[in-house]
Amino acid sequence: MGVFVNELAQMVESHAEEIAEQWAKAVRRNPKTPSFQKLSKDHCLNCAAGFYHRFVKIYFDKSPYPALEEFFTRYAEARYQEGIPLQEAIQALLMLRRQMWLFPDLQTLFAANVDQSQAVETLNQTIRIFDQGIYLIMERYQKLSSGKQEKMPCKKAHGDH
Repeated sequence: MGVFVNELAQMVESHAEEIAEQWAKAVRRNPKTPSFQKLSKDHCLNCAAGFYHRFVKIYFDKSPYPALEEFFTRYAEARYQEGIPLQEAIQALLMLRRQMWLFPDLQTLFAANVDQSQAVETLNQTIRIFDQGIYLIMERYQKLSSGKQEKMPCKKAHGDH
């Protein structure tokens, strides 16, 4: 991976709480995610900050599928246990991705980047990760709602609730 993706990861990691703050405000106000209004702002902040910190680690994993499966399955289980409907859990995930790209420092990094091919590859990789995540979340919700509750081994991480 190139210099660009390293800078991007460092920026997301160092500004995770600020990005999470923006997401928490947005998700609790969005008419497509009304169930998040019942969750406290602090709860939403912790979930989002933990999400961003873990996302950066998974992005650099040499064989990311097992880590992706655990990461998004935990996301699905947490939202399911909170009583968040599937469509809102997916919308909130899309908003997590969007908030990351809307963060002003990240936009500046993209605009200033000379190697546009690295920027495009980074966007493509991020989209692939989130696409896989959406599938895994839908799959987990299906198992949980049909009573097939084989839970992931419990490893509580920052932001898991």
